[in-house]
Amino acid sequence: MAVKYVIPHRTKGKNDLNDAVSICQAVQHSSTRFVPVKSPEQQAILSVHRMREHWVRERTALMNHTRLL
Repeated sequence: MAVKYVIPHRTKGKNDLNDAVSICQAVQHSSTRFVPVKSPEQQAILSVHRMREHWVRERTALMNHTRLL
């Protein structure tokens, strides 16, 4: 469920109980739209992209650290 539909229903501070109550209230409204579930193929592609981004950040950090010395 998209966060932008839950936030207006939260009346108190952010914690697990208040979040659960807010989600229940948001689900009851007919205008609420849900986030579609990703297929296993889409999840695999996203994980590869995340790993590559991590490697790029790590490489950049190593290069910056090498220049520092």
